[in-house]
Amino acid sequence: MTNEPDKESKKLSTIEVTVKLTPTKDKTEMSKDEISEEVKKIKIFAFIVVIWLVLLIIAPIGFGAVLLGDDNMNPDSMKGILLCIIVGTLGSSISALVSAADRISKGWEFPNGYKYPEPEPSDKFVARMIPFFLIRPFLGSAMGLIVYVGIKSGYLIAVKNADGKAFSLEALIFFCISWRFPCQNSYGEDANYV
Repeated sequence: MTNEPDKESKKLSTIEVTVKLTPTKDKTEMSKDEISEEVKKIKIFAFIVVIWLVLLIIAPIGFGAVLLGDDNMNPDSMKGILLCIIVGTLGSSISALVSAADRISKGWEFPNGYKYPEPEPSDKFVARMIPFFLIRPFLGSAMGLIVYVGIKSGYLIAVKNADGKAFSLEALIFFCISWRFPCQNSYGEDANYV
């Protein structure tokens, strides 16, 4: 007797797995009618996103104007906090609208990965980004509050005020809105955010 396993035992000890993948439609195989239908669908989504973001730009401008119109406005008051949250929402909404408009101007990407009208540039408007565009203004609201707390506590900007005065509302508004706008480096490329 030999210690080598025979051919039959080798067959029994190995398991062969065959996976049959269902063929998917190639990204380049879309008829003009299919492309037209997909473009119609994604244009509706894009329109909803743009309207949402425009409303979230107009509303903070209105609320901010009402709060700034108050002569008794003090940066330490609850109105100052609300103003920072509103302005954070405004800045983030503007940034999201610019991003959405940039993607829309470059074309569409369909759920199957097909890019229309051309494959490049790659960052086109795609339906899976809609939730991000819808929640992005609320991220700005949170950042407005964080910036307010950072400035008021002295951790964001360490400034010793000789007069003992609070930060002006204009300074708070500037910091709450500007954290979201990109700067460009000397090569014209987007650098870190302000």
